[in-house]
Amino acid sequence: MPIIDIVISGSAKMTSVFNPTLFKGKLALISGGATGICYEIAKQFLIHGASVYIISRKIENINKAVKSLAEETGNKTFGEARAMTVLMIDTVGTFLLSKYTAELSMKKSGVILNISANLHYSGTALQAHSGTAKAGVDALTKHMAVEFGPRDIRVIGICPGPIQGTEGIDRLNPKDVKTEQLLPLQRLGTKLDVANACLFSASSAASYVTGSIIMVDGGSTLTQPNFAFSSK
Repeated sequence: MPIIDIVISGSAKMTSVFNPTLFKGKLALISGGATGICYEIAKQFLIHGASVYIISRKIENINKAVKSLAEETGNKTFGEARAMTVLMIDTVGTFLLSKYTAELSMKKSGVILNISANLHYSGTALQAHSGTAKAGVDALTKHMAVEFGPRDIRVIGICPGPIQGTEGIDRLNPKDVKTEQLLPLQRLGTKLDVANACLFSASSAASYVTGSIIMVDGGSTLTQPNFAFSSK
C-alpha cells in the first residue's frame, strides 16, 4: 500500500497509509469525539474525507473540539452534549446509539465501531465498574454483528491498551514504572494507532470483518501486571 503525504490547512506534512479521500461522502458519528482517543479518531476521519458529528458529555468540550478540529483539518464538525454515568455511557449508551443509528441512518449498509478497553481481559484491580462496562460493549459488538449482518452492517470492536496522553494511562500506571518495558512491542500506543485501526475497520479493506474485537494494545493483555497490588 503506498504511503500518502497529506497537508492540512498549512500545517506540517502528515504521513498516512490511507487515501485522503477514503471516506469522501461518508458520515461518521463519533461518541466521545471531543476528547482523548476519540478526538483523534474524529480528526483522522475528517482528514480522510468524512463528514463528522461528535457527541460528548460537556458542552464546553464540544465547543473546544469543534473549533480545534476545524483549525487542524480545515473541515467543519458538528457536536452535541449529553450527560451520563459510566455504565450508561459505555454499555447502555453504546446499545442505544447503535440501535437508533442503524434504524435511522443505515438503511442499506454501514459500519459500527465500538471503542472498548482491555481492562476485563485479564481483570484489573479497582476497575470493576469500568471493566464491566467495557465487557458489555464487547458483548454487544458480537451480538449486533449477528443481528445487523443480514442488512450489510458490520460491527467491530476496537480495544485500546495503554495509550500515551490519556486519562487511563495516567491514572492506572505508577509514575515510577516504565510501562513500555513490560509490553511485547516495548512502547506505549498513540491515539493515532487507535485511529488507524478505526480507519481500516471502517474501510472496504475490512469488508469481510465483523464481530471481531481488534486489540490495539501492543500485547499488553499478555504481559501487563496489576499495579494496584504493588501500592498496598
